[in-house]
Amino acid sequence: MTNSINISEVLFSLQDKMTVGGSISADQRSFYTTFRRKLEDDTGGRSPADILELLNQTRIESEGKFSDGEFNEFVTAVLSKIEHVEHVEERDIQPEAEPMVELEPAPAEETLPIQNNPPSKGILSRFQSLGVGVLAIIGAATLLSIVMFYLTL
Repeated sequence: MTNSINISEVLFSLQDKMTVGGSISADQRSFYTTFRRKLEDDTGGRSPADILELLNQTRIESEGKFSDGEFNEFVTAVLSKIEHVEHVEERDIQPEAEPMVELEPAPAEETLPIQNNPPSKGILSRFQSLGVGVLAIIGAATLLSIVMFYLTL
């Protein structure tokens, strides 16, 4: 596993957790900038334990402005991004894939063709079509009479 945690993704994750209604409070902004500075200045490894230590240092510097619940949400947001990156890296580093076993083709099931049933030509469907046409004509005539009325004023 490599230590290639993307700082931007971690910071975006923290920022997304802090953003409420499109804005971040001044205390949260201060926490974010302090954490970002510590993360960028840190020359050590970028393991979850190291990141957690940086978060704790930042919390201490913020002098208790955040409740345990808020701080835990920040930690969860940041560590979930780190664990996701590590999971992807572990999956990418796995040894050669085992050769795929040839599968026998499944027997084709007999499928029935799709049947398109044309609309019925009974008396009821003809009346429905006629009714829609009559309503369209009445609507057009009503609009035309309203326009003509306003034009003659």
